[in-house]
Amino acid sequence: MKFILECDGVVLDVQPAYWAAYTAVCAELGAPRIDPAAFWRAIRKGAADGDLVRGVKPTRLRDFRRRFDERLEADEGIAAIEPHSDVG
Repeated sequence: MKFILECDGVVLDVQPAYWAAYTAVCAELGAPRIDPAAFWRAIRKGAADGDLVRGVKPTRLRDFRRRFDERLEADEGIAAIEPHSDVG
């Protein structure tokens, strides 16, 4: 039996997984992307999807969110999450 414990933040570094999902979905949709620092600030503030992929029509924003969430929950997304370097 396998268990997945959700402990992002102080234990696990989720930034690489989020950035990989974001860049992949932007490429799939042909949407412009923001720089990594702005992306992470927006994620941490709970910004609207329109702030992550500017200039995209509302119907495509729903598609962005669906694909983004799917990539985060996929095996490769979960595998990209690693412990912070100072976690023992």
